Amino acid sequence: MATPPTQSSSLLLDEHWNAADPRFLEELLALSDSALLLAMADKLIKDPRPFARSMLERYVDEGCDRAGHRALVKRLFKHAERTANDLMMARFLVAFDRLPAWELRAPRRGAPGGLPTWKTARGVDVRARMGDVRTFKRPHKPDVKYHYRTANARFSLATRMHLKRRVWRYFRVLGFRDVARYRAALLHALPRYQEADVARVDLLLGCWGLVHALFGKSDVVDHKPAHLRVRQGRLLKDLTPAPLHPAAWQQAATELMTLAASAHARTVRVWAMDLLKRDHAARLEGLDSSSLQALLTSPHEEVVLFGVGLLAKARGLDAAPVDWWITLLKIPSLEVSGMVAGLVEKHVSPQRVTLPQCVELARLSLAPVAELGARWIKSKTRPTPAELSVIVPALDAPVLGVRTLLTPWVCAALQKDEVTPLLLVRELVDNRHEDVRTHALQLMEQTPRFSASTDLWAAMTETPFSDVRTALLRVLDDHAAQLTPGSLRHLWATVLLDVNRGSRRKPLAIRQLVDRMAGHPAEATSLFPLVRVALRSLRAPERRHALAAVGQLLFRHPEHVGTAAALIPELKLLDGGAA
Repeated sequence: MATPPTQSSSLLLDEHWNAADPRFLEELLALSDSALLLAMADKLIKDPRPFARSMLERYVDEGCDRAGHRALVKRLFKHAERTANDLMMARFLVAFDRLPAWELRAPRRGAPGGLPTWKTARGVDVRARMGDVRTFKRPHKPDVKYHYRTANARFSLATRMHLKRRVWRYFRVLGFRDVARYRAALLHALPRYQEADVARVDLLLGCWGLVHALFGKSDVVDHKPAHLRVRQGRLLKDLTPAPLHPAAWQQAATELMTLAASAHARTVRVWAMDLLKRDHAARLEGLDSSSLQALLTSPHEEVVLFGVGLLAKARGLDAAPVDWWITLLKIPSLEVSGMVAGLVEKHVSPQRVTLPQCVELARLSLAPVAELGARWIKSKTRPTPAELSVIVPALDAPVLGVRTLLTPWVCAALQKDEVTPLLLVRELVDNRHEDVRTHALQLMEQTPRFSASTDLWAAMTETPFSDVRTALLRVLDDHAAQLTPGSLRHLWATVLLDVNRGSRRKPLAIRQLVDRMAGHPAEATSLFPLVRVALRSLRAPERRHALAAVGQLLFRHPEHVGTAAALIPELKLLDGGAA
């Protein structure tokens, strides 16, 4: 005999509950049988395990607006109210404020502008402007009352407003009795509001407890018994902090700073910051930089801007670690980075910053920070070849000001240094930015040891940039005209010219190159890079003849097999046994 669905669900819930399985909450939220749900109330309330406490808290956060859950929600709420559990009441405050307080209706026929309206629990027709309020008589619907009492129904509009007012009444009375408890409970509730809870004017005005807590004495909001609305002629942007119990926040500067940093809803963050500016300005002067860490690391830009404003007046900035400053400089906000860069330049000496850190800053996309890093790089003494290897990647920076400042300086240092690795010049020539390549090509053409380097010629043949190839041909023409025919460097120049200009002499150039390597085995190692360049530019029939010539060379001189395999990895047949 099959087990009834209700009994099966009950057994599964009991199994998850006894095993402290987190799947208990998933099964509980999926139920809609009010009797079975109500039977779980005592377990959620009386079980002393941390697991039970966690399930209760998560259920209140997620389950207060589900079909069939009305009886369980009411039982849990009344128990928290009766036992004066401030933290659970704070969760109920947020959960009930999230219950929809308005029912969207189609525009009435003949309504000005055809605007949609919202219906409240007491039959108040509130227009989309939230200003013009008119009452209407609700038509008699005999099935409405029955519908709200069925097992699968959610809370009615009237019940939702009752719950919102009742949970706020607990906090309003608590504020008169014990200010400290009131503040602690609200500090537990306010960070739990999400941006989606207050994203629109109707949603914000539906948060009965939130609006009373933050703006309970404001003259912008009209506090009616059944609903909240913006007064005629006023706007939500006119709202300023006006808490119902202002005494609760008079000695709470630290708590408000934490709230501003941790709140998810922008309304709560702005309220906390405005209250700090208005009532705690003197206490915000001369704070220690470590006390601002939560504000400065917030994911919300307005909070970081507020923290940076306080940071300018903080103590101990000269002794703050460089890594801490660099973390602030990486905040992805142009306005914030400009302010922080000004503070860093004022309080941090360039000698405290290492060269890799300067390069890291210069390569950021934030112009104020990147230009600060470039100035610090340039303030260093004449760089050594090892330091130039660290600096050259900074010329790939996305900020034009960084490249404009560093490129001429780096090229001048490379020109003066007699032991500069050619790899650095190659990196500049292959830079993705045309302004950097222009300076690099001028450096290459004006410096004999760079313009005559066959390794650099071979590297430039593989560039994807047309301006680099044009400069290479210009240099090769000059060298081909000046060098002695038959010399090794002349061979390099003529072969590369034939290859890059698409001449029909390319196969002949390859043959001459192989013959030169066969006749001068000592030069083979230095000519294999040229063979690699030439082979890659040939058509298939020409490539076969060239490969045959290279194969004959390696057969006669097997000592070059390893060099050829390393420089031309495409030649897979060149292994140790093939020769």
